[in-house]
Amino acid sequence: MISIEGNSNNNGSRNGFMVAKRENVFAGRNRDNVFFINPWGLIVEGTDWKIVYGDKHINAFLQNGRTFAPVREFVRLVAGSDDTLAWEDGPVYNGKPLALQCVVRDGVAYAAVRDIARSFNLDCIANSDQKKVYLKVKST
Repeated sequence: MISIEGNSNNNGSRNGFMVAKRENVFAGRNRDNVFFINPWGLIVEGTDWKIVYGDKHINAFLQNGRTFAPVREFVRLVAGSDDTLAWEDGPVYNGKPLALQCVVRDGVAYAAVRDIARSFNLDCIANSDQKKVYLKVKST
């Protein structure tokens, strides 16, 4: 296995000074004590919510007090199309990177609804009773 590690050095020190590429990561280590972090392992299925924009909606879910929505579906909802949505190191819309922390689950990128909405200059109005988040254009 090959890894790219931050705060490391060529000797594998945990108090290093650079980002280093290391090969044979398990060499000299007990494989039973090596773990990988899966962010979605920290996010279990949450309560189903709806994100509403005009007369259309998409499904989302609430987890740990945050509502997450599929990025591509969100873009389709608010822009009508995802034709100008691209993926480089993250989502790019109309040639501009979206400042989103995305997590991929089952091949779908999800992000917090408030973060995506901010990228499209939208306000979020949550209605806990209805389990819906309404999106509206921010007033200037």
